[in-house]
Amino acid sequence: MLKIVSISDKEYSAIWRLAKGTEKYNDNLDYKVLACHPKRPDDAQLKAIERECKDADLVDFQYYKTAFSLMERYPWLKEKKRIIAIHNPYCITESDWNMFDAVVANNQSIHKDLESITNSHLELIPNTVD
Repeated sequence: MLKIVSISDKEYSAIWRLAKGTEKYNDNLDYKVLACHPKRPDDAQLKAIERECKDADLVDFQYYKTAFSLMERYPWLKEKKRIIAIHNPYCITESDWNMFDAVVANNQSIHKDLESITNSHLELIPNTVD
């Protein structure tokens, strides 16, 4: 079974809730949602990431600051297939999205802005309201 680990910013945030909604409807996958504070992760969060991501087929980052923080802490994450979801239109020009295998925009405006910035595979998966 394909193992996907989705990592959000923190438990009960809007991004975490979106990821949990995805988890609920993917019982055909080994799909886990983990929270990890981008600046102050606690030991339990880091242990869960180490445990679950080591054998993951795909790591689905839901928050860019958490993604970059974890890839710096755990260089082996760069060897995994990685997706990054862009929920924040203000961070688009701040980072190199080409280090991800796929980039997901959650609205048409972000998708359009990302078209000229990234060479990674780009998808539009809109939220309920776009």
